[in-house]
Amino acid sequence: MPTDEPTYNKPIVLVVWTDAAGGARTGWRPMDEVVKQGTATCYSVGFLLRKSRKDVLICPHVAALDGEHDGDAELCIPKSWVRSITVLQK
Repeated sequence: MPTDEPTYNKPIVLVVWTDAAGGARTGWRPMDEVVKQGTATCYSVGFLLRKSRKDVLICPHVAALDGEHDGDAELCIPKSWVRSITVLQK
C-alpha cells in the first residue's frame, strides 16, 4: 500500500459462524423433507472492532477522510455462534 494512503489500524479477519436457516421455500412440503433442514455456515470478512466473551464485532467497509474513519455494514455476531476467527492481515 502506498505510504500516502491512510490506513486503519485494526486486523482484518475471516469469521466462520453458524446462523439459523430455513423457510427459503414457501408452501407445504413433506415433513420428511422439512426435518432434514440444518443450520447455515456463514463466512464474513472485516476489520475486527471487538472480540468479547459476549460477541464479535466486525466492519467490512471503512472510509478514511480528513484523518477520521467512518464504518458501514457492521456485523455483531454472538460469540456462541462463532466457529473460528482467522487473522488475514494485521
